[in-house]
Amino acid sequence: MQNNTMVQDLLAPTGMSGMIWDEAGGVANLDFFSLVKLAKLRSKQIGYNHVKQLSGWPADIHPFVVSPHFKAPPQPRFCASKVPKSVSSLKRVGSAVFEGHHCLILQQSARNLGSVGNMVDRFWWDVHTHYIWKEEDTIYPPPSSPNPPSRQVTYVKWVRPMKRPPADVFRFPAGTRVVVPGILGNLPVPPGGIRIKPPADSSPYLGLSFTAQLRYLESVKGTKNEIHYTIPKPDAKHK
Repeated sequence: MQNNTMVQDLLAPTGMSGMIWDEAGGVANLDFFSLVKLAKLRSKQIGYNHVKQLSGWPADIHPFVVSPHFKAPPQPRFCASKVPKSVSSLKRVGSAVFEGHHCLILQQSARNLGSVGNMVDRFWWDVHTHYIWKEEDTIYPPPSSPNPPSRQVTYVKWVRPMKRPPADVFRFPAGTRVVVPGILGNLPVPPGGIRIKPPADSSPYLGLSFTAQLRYLESVKGTKNEIHYTIPKPDAKHK
């Protein structure tokens, strides 16, 4: 939120499952989970190892973060606009009416963020629909820190069901820069968009930078903290 205006929108143009559109910055690019799905598709088409090679991911390090074997966090995922299957792990700390909806205020156990402090997440959970209308994340710094607590609030003002529009009617505001990594192939940019290459510090094929993650995985190789992943054998046609 900037000045009470939402500046990021989740879009679904040209048949993709989602794009992040930074309206204030005038830039659009693939959201992470859309990239995961696209990597799965390309792995079926040209082979998983080929996708790894094009992405610049070292052959001796796993996981390939957008591999076809990547799994999203297990349910329930608590955040605004979600309907969790269970809230048994949350503690009730109050109740309130939000935008006309009767909600229980539920809280997760504090999470230790190391030197940053502790984070406490609260959720406004609709007692009738089980929809989360509001999420409040508060970071409490260590006692030795001069910084005050910081808070981020995400909420849903309204819900308006919409059918997915056909791709040929989607258009960006004129001049919107659209990041088009190599994994998208020759996919045309919707009207109003200007096709641009990924930033220089990212993978030209994926459009993302994994420098920090690669550095971490390199640091734990061969140690007791090494994370092991099982990659299924490729299909015969991809060998």
